[in-house]
Amino acid sequence: DRGEHDCSAARASDGRHVVAGDTRAGETRREVWVRLTFSPVAFAAVLALLAWHQRLGSSAPTDLVLALLAGAAAHEVAQMLRRAGHQAVPVVTVAFSAALAGLGLAIPDDPAGRGTARALLLAAAVLAAFLPHLRAAREGDLERLSATLFPVVYVGFLLGLLRELGDGPAGAGRIALVVVASKMSDAGGWLVWTTIGRHRMLPSVSPGKTWEGTLGGLAFAAATAAGWVALLGPVPGLAGTPAAAAAFGIVVGVASLLAGLTNSALKRRCGVKHASPLLPGIGGVLDVVDSLLLAGPAAWAWSLAWGA
Repeated sequence: DRGEHDCSAARASDGRHVVAGDTRAGETRREVWVRLTFSPVAFAAVLALLAWHQRLGSSAPTDLVLALLAGAAAHEVAQMLRRAGHQAVPVVTVAFSAALAGLGLAIPDDPAGRGTARALLLAAAVLAAFLPHLRAAREGDLERLSATLFPVVYVGFLLGLLRELGDGPAGAGRIALVVVASKMSDAGGWLVWTTIGRHRMLPSVSPGKTWEGTLGGLAFAAATAAGWVALLGPVPGLAGTPAAAAAFGIVVGVASLLAGLTNSALKRRCGVKHASPLLPGIGGVLDVVDSLLLAGPAAWAWSLAWGA
């Protein structure tokens, strides 16, 4: 009887492993399908938006999309924090994140003016977060304050810095180069990981990241940026030669990698796999724009240091 019981248990265990394996394989196939269909469409839409920006001679379309993306991504961060037990004030989180990323709508051609407005908006966000707390202290107040302000800085402030590249006739081209290099870093890293990735990079933070994928992503970013300049010409303020563009691509690739790791660390601490179920196999808006949260500031810093 004992032997029959053990055999039955083994068969049941094998069955569970088979089902789990089939489920994971099905999820992987679906993720591949979604990525291969959604990513090119999204990529084309972004390039079309930036071409419109260039043709109009106005950054308004780009500014509006940045504001919408920031508001949606900040809402997802607030929801993740809520699932982890940290309640934010959604109106403050979404409104100030969208305002910070969309500053160009109100101040399109004045970097200094945007810098002043950005500082004032951050100060106003702090005040707005504290207004409901001008009363006797209650349990959980600190968590609510932190959960309200964190998405504003993490999403609204950081994503808004990408817009600092968008002024002038070459502004759309600069943003396009950053987006293309950043996303090719993501795509190259994923492609190499799924084909030859073996050595885990930081499994405690992001189980899917491998050293092979990381190096592949950096190579894709460098090659894409260099090819962009070789085919389309210099990008004023970022890269004048293919060699300079390759170096710029590596910087953007490293920033994109770090941004992906920070997003993974946040999701792990909130106990979720994706920011939202908006795009099966990919996640939410935050999972789509996360690389730009650090790629934009890194590119802006590059332009300040070497773009003159």
